[in-house]
Amino acid sequence: MSEPEAGGLREIGLADGQRVRGRCVVLAPGADYRRLPAENADRFEGLGLYYAATHIQAQQCSMEDVVVVGGGNSAGQAAVKLADHAREVHVVARRRIELGMSRYLVDQIEAKSNVRVWSGCEARTLEGDEQLEAVVISGAGPDRRVETSAVFAMIGASPRSEGLVNYVGRDDKGFVVTGEEARSHTEFSRHWDGTDRGPSMLECTRRGVFAIGDVRRGSTKRVAAAVGDGALVVRSIHASLDPRQS
Repeated sequence: MSEPEAGGLREIGLADGQRVRGRCVVLAPGADYRRLPAENADRFEGLGLYYAATHIQAQQCSMEDVVVVGGGNSAGQAAVKLADHAREVHVVARRRIELGMSRYLVDQIEAKSNVRVWSGCEARTLEGDEQLEAVVISGAGPDRRVETSAVFAMIGASPRSEGLVNYVGRDDKGFVVTGEEARSHTEFSRHWDGTDRGPSMLECTRRGVFAIGDVRRGSTKRVAAAVGDGALVVRSIHASLDPRQS
């Protein structure tokens, strides 16, 4: 991706060799979600193994035992949400959750009487016929078989932002920062052109470059949210091209 030319146009090189030009650029490469490294995991994707814990899924687990795999904030948020509906929530984490989860989530989990944390453990095997029936947890002590119809793997995502290194500001995990986070990023003063305005909500550290969807830091990693970003960015682009606002 090149710097703006005299007419304000940027040129982008695509993977297939094509080159396109435009005044604004919207980055939407998405992210790759880490798959659960458990035996039989591929058999049960969508049949008991999920990579998101929505309100609908939480309600479907009413009065059942469920398993959440992961030790970060996404796992903590899922556990707290599911605990309001499930009979028992088993949180399986490779290390103590205090090491990877915000304190407020740790406190909420500790306050839930129906949440059990398995530290230093992992989901080794998923079992069942047509649907998930159980998960084998291994690690601290002998293996434990937990009967469950739902495993929520909240083990992170890798943004597809490798080609954006040194072009727009990213966080320590590679997600592209936008809006106020872009303004406070260490690269902002070097990237941003002009002092008449700061970045809009979806604008990156470079003027006229926007990020939407799962590659954006702070996105909710849902299809509906990504679609909403796509609609919202149109307004931001129009505003950035309006001479009355520049």
